Amino acid sequence: MGAIMILNLLFLEILACIGATSVADGVHRSLWMFFVYCSMSLIYKLAAGNKIFSNKVFLVSSLAIALHLGIVVMLANYMRSMPEWNYLMILLVPYTLAPIIVSVLLGKAMGTFTAVCVTLYGLILMPDPSPVSPLNYICLSLLTGLIGVVLTGNLRKREQILSTGFIVGIVTFAAAFCLGALGSGDEWFRARNLGWDIGSAIGMSFFVSVFIGGILPLLEHMFHISTPITWQEQGDMNLPLLKDLQLHAPGTFHHSVIVSLLAANAAKAIGANSMQCSVAALYHDIGKTKYPQYFAENIPSSAASPHSELTPDMSAKLIIGHVTEGVELAKKHNLGPSIISIIKEHHGRSLAYYFYRQALDKFEAAMKDFEAGLIDTKPAPVDDEQFRYPGPGPQSREAGIVSLADIVESATRSLKNPTAEEMANKVDELIRERLLSGHLEDSNLTLGDIHKIRDSFLETLKTMAHNRPEYPKHETEPAPKKATA
Repeated sequence: MGAIMILNLLFLEILACIGATSVADGVHRSLWMFFVYCSMSLIYKLAAGNKIFSNKVFLVSSLAIALHLGIVVMLANYMRSMPEWNYLMILLVPYTLAPIIVSVLLGKAMGTFTAVCVTLYGLILMPDPSPVSPLNYICLSLLTGLIGVVLTGNLRKREQILSTGFIVGIVTFAAAFCLGALGSGDEWFRARNLGWDIGSAIGMSFFVSVFIGGILPLLEHMFHISTPITWQEQGDMNLPLLKDLQLHAPGTFHHSVIVSLLAANAAKAIGANSMQCSVAALYHDIGKTKYPQYFAENIPSSAASPHSELTPDMSAKLIIGHVTEGVELAKKHNLGPSIISIIKEHHGRSLAYYFYRQALDKFEAAMKDFEAGLIDTKPAPVDDEQFRYPGPGPQSREAGIVSLADIVESATRSLKNPTAEEMANKVDELIRERLLSGHLEDSNLTLGDIHKIRDSFLETLKTMAHNRPEYPKHETEPAPKKATA
C-alpha cells in the first residue's frame, strides 16, 4: 500500500512541477511549491517510518537536500549566462550528491525520498527560462539518483562509492544522448563534442563520488551514525578490543561469536539490521576482559570456582560490573552509540539470579538461627536492587535480538546432547520468561517478530549441533611406501 501511495504522489508531483515551470506568475509558482511541500511531507513520513520525529534523520536529509539544490541553482544561473555551453548543463548537474549521502547514512528508503525531493524541487527552483528541458531534467535526475541509491544501499567498502560514480557517469551520458540533450538546435548529437561530453558526464559523477567518500567519515562522526562500512570495519577480529577478548577471555570470545551468529540470522529473518546485531554481539560482553576468571565460560571444568571465596553480593557486583566496564571500554575505543547501547541494554534490569538465590538462602538460614536464639542480631533482608543490572531494557529491535541470543546461547550450551524437542522447549521457556518480565517492552519487537526469531534460533542451533561420525581407533598407522625411481 505504501509503495502504491508513493508512486501516485510521485506522478502528481511530476505533473505539478511541469506545470510550475510553465507558470511565470510568482503567486502560482508559490502555490505549486506549497502542493509539492505537502506531498513531499507525506512521502517523508512513509520513508522515515518510526523515525519520522528523529532530529538526526531530519537534519541529515535536510542538509543534504539543501546542499544539492544550492549547487543546482548556482550551476543553472551560471550556465544561463553562457548560452554557448547550455547544452552541457544536463551533464554537469550533481544528480547523485544528496541521494547517495542520505542512502549511505540513513538507508534506501530515505535515499529514495531524497532522489524524488531534489528532482522536484530542483525543477521548480530552475531559473526561467531554464537551460535544461524540464522532462530531460526529471528523467535524468530520477534515473541517476535512484541508481545511486540502489548501488550504495548495501555498501561494504568505501571504494564502492567511486565505482558508483563511474557507472552513474556512463548512465548520465547515455541517457542524455538518447534524450537528445547533447545536441543544439535540431541536432541530436555533434560528433566533435563527443569526448568533451563523455568527460563532463563521467568527470562530474566521479568528482561527486570522491567528495562524498571524503566527507562521509566526518558526517558519521558528527551525527553519530554507523554505516555498513563502519560495521564492517568494527567487526575486524584484529582490532585491539577483540584481540584482548580472544587472549584474556577465550570462553567469552567463543560465546560472543556464537551469539553474533544467532543474532545476525535472527535479524535477517525479521528485516532488522543484521550487521549491527552481528558486530554489537561480538562486543556485548567486552567488559568481562577486566575480571575474566570470575565468569563461568572462562573457568575450567576441573578448577574450583573463585566465587566460593566471595559473598553473594560481592559475586553479583563483579558479574553485573561487566556491563559498566564494557560501556567504558566501548567509549574509550570510540565504538559508537549503537554498540554502546546494546552493551548497556542486553541484560536490561534482570537479576543476577544465581547469586540472588544464594543470598536468599543465606538470609533464610540466618533467620532460622535468629528465631532459634542461636544469633543475637536479626539479619537484614536481601535487597534485590543489589543483584539487578543497571539497565535500561532493550530500546531497539537489534538490542532485543542480541539480548535473546545471549541468554539462548548461554542456557542451551549447558544442555548435554539435547534432542530437538528439548532444545525447542528450552528456547521457548527463555523467551517466555523475557516476555513476562517486561524485558522486551521498549524493543519494538512484535509477537510475530519474536516467533520468527525463535524459529531462526532453533535453525541455527540445529545446524551447529550436528553429529560428527565416530572415527575408528587404530594401533599404529602404517608408514607410507617410498617411491621407486
